Amino acid sequence: MTTERQVSRKAARSPIVAAAAVTVDLSSNDYLGLRNDPRVRAAAIRAIERYGVGSGGARDVAVGMGLVHELEQRLALYKGVPIVRVTQSGYAANIGIIPVLVAGDDVVILDRQSHRSSADGATLSGARVLTYPHADMAALAEAVHFAADGKHRVLIVTDGVFGMSGDIAPLPRIVEIAEAAGAEVMVDDAHGSGVLGHGRGTVAHFGLVERISVQVGTASKAMGVLGGYVTMFSEEIAARFADSRPMTHSTALPPHLASACLAALDVIEAEPERNDLLWANRHRLADGLASAGIDIGPSQTPIVPVILRDPALALELGRRIRARGVIAGILVPPKVAPHEARLRLIASAAHSPAEIDFAVSVIADASRSIDGTADRSARV
Repeated sequence: MTTERQVSRKAARSPIVAAAAVTVDLSSNDYLGLRNDPRVRAAAIRAIERYGVGSGGARDVAVGMGLVHELEQRLALYKGVPIVRVTQSGYAANIGIIPVLVAGDDVVILDRQSHRSSADGATLSGARVLTYPHADMAALAEAVHFAADGKHRVLIVTDGVFGMSGDIAPLPRIVEIAEAAGAEVMVDDAHGSGVLGHGRGTVAHFGLVERISVQVGTASKAMGVLGGYVTMFSEEIAARFADSRPMTHSTALPPHLASACLAALDVIEAEPERNDLLWANRHRLADGLASAGIDIGPSQTPIVPVILRDPALALELGRRIRARGVIAGILVPPKVAPHEARLRLIASAAHSPAEIDFAVSVIADASRSIDGTADRSARV
């Protein structure tokens, strides 16, 4: 996703790294700056000293599962749901839970910008898969009407926050469409948890916790660690998920990662001002780029794209700003279609206002220089 870089242990503690005179990392999804928080690191180290670096097997035989169970209980309280099950990653959560919810002649309906793991989970389920244009509620309503025959289950799957564009799914309307047709809704809230809804996520942001039966989350973004989880209301679904492939045929999350997640949750709950800082930096970044005439698309969150629609331009702009000390995600095929090529910038609570301003200045200057080069080439 990003240009290759080497970051020293010292430099990795901050968004500024020692590759240029000043280097600001806008490529990381470490929204709250917890990836190198000393409390989170210390919790991981303590668990490693007690349990070792691995879990040793699947959940039924793994060591240190007491920490994983404690994490599940804490996440359930945090998300306001009765049941949470932790997985090795958000990807594992999606490919495990969707085949539990649908199969055979059932139907999964996906937003076309939903994460690849949701699409893979839908394929693995064996259900019929339909897609609708991004955030197009008329198209979704039509697809649901077509699929809802009263005989088979219909599952609508959407991201809460879309990782390529930074916009928020219109969940209230999605839920209305689903409920009118007897369909279920599942939300992959990897980029919303810790960010929206006072940290509780996109579903909480809209007050829909009790109307959305399943959420998927990840520990690798706002929590700054690694792992995934599924929130559920149904004991039956939880029992079936316990028999899913990621839960039974893959080594469980190591206890030191569960311990780090617990410490991250402690910080998130004790320091809500981190979320305030995140949003202040997001607005500073987005407003600065927009004021410079840069197309940031429909972004509503700390994910702020620079829309270029040309892979060569995206690669060149990424190279130029990297040379001047700003690291961005470069999204070109096969990650996105050619006409969707862009840079992806992500604001963090760990950035300072000066770092955001520096990045905006560098990106604006580099964009103007590329525009000038393109104009001269067009005249030749």
